[in-house]
Amino acid sequence: MVDTDNTFIDDDGRKLRSSIRLKARGKAELRPGLSGTNPNIALELINVSERGALVKTSSPLQAGRSTELKLFGPENRTPVVRTAEVVRCDPAQDGLTYYLGLKFKDPLKGPELNSVSTIRSV
Repeated sequence: MVDTDNTFIDDDGRKLRSSIRLKARGKAELRPGLSGTNPNIALELINVSERGALVKTSSPLQAGRSTELKLFGPENRTPVVRTAEVVRCDPAQDGLTYYLGLKFKDPLKGPELNSVSTIRSV
């Protein structure tokens, strides 16, 4: 079964991922808010899918907050830019950094996803 936001629902009513996570390549820039003027808090782009990303950051952000995320692939000079909503913020084991789960307002297109992930189309 699929619910209204294209998330798959299993037989027990649990939400499943709506797209496959891929190992990221390249880097991310995340400046809290939508103005792009705040300091970059992204430390590492962990994984990415057409609908979202997991980013390790130096500061937490509250779930529900909108922000702009720039994704830079190793061969790209121009970043892929998306508005994203923070869907979760988990502290890392080091107690100093955080993992932000981000949901994109608009999904990545195939070439955009290929440019920042380990899976490339042939």
